Parts: sequence; C-alpha cells; structure tokens
Amino acid sequence: MIALSIAYVAFENLTMKSVVSRRWAVSFLFGLVHGFGFAGALAEVGLPASGLAAALVGFNLGVEAGQALIIGVLLPLIIWLQRFPWEPLLTKVSSIAIMAVGLVLLAERALVWSM
Repeated sequence: MIALSIAYVAFENLTMKSVVSRRWAVSFLFGLVHGFGFAGALAEVGLPASGLAAALVGFNLGVEAGQALIIGVLLPLIIWLQRFPWEPLLTKVSSIAIMAVGLVLLAERALVWSM
C-alpha cells in the first residue's frame, strides 16, 4: 500500500491538475495501513500489549520528525527551483520517475507476498 500511495500521488501530479486533490485521503489511508502493519509486526515479535501503545507513539513521532526534517531541507530548494522556466518539465520527469519506482516496488512486494 505504501508503494501504491506513492505511485498514485505521482500519477496525480501528472494528470489531475484541475481536479480536487485526494492526497489527504491517500495520506490518511496510508497512515492507517502503515500503523496497523507496524502494530501487527510488533505483536508478532512478542512485544507485550502494555508496550504496544508506547512503541507505536514513539515510532510515529520518529516518522513525523523525519518528515519535518526532510521538508525543512527540501522546501527552500523547491521554492527556489520554481523560478526557472524548466521547472514544469522537472516536475513531470520527477513524477514519472517516482511513479515508476512506486510501481516497481508494488510489483516486487506483490510477487514476494504471493509466493
């Protein structure tokens, strides 16, 4: 689901400029799936139920901190790049590459899961 959500957002960058974005829904569903997956993995390793909530909170806080750090570093670069006339082409090429990686990861996971 993670790879599929990445591929979808890249696809949306390429095709759905005039349509209302559904990224909030993709992010919400991705977060739920990822959280349940992590909770399941913690349960499988034998983590006591009393430690599950703290482990999930710690994991989620770490993920959010990592995302905030990435945004803090990349946002000024993205704003700067918007000044150039070739920025739309860079956006398209980047979106195609990201979508391709997401689809390859999705196919890879689906093949491993089906075996």
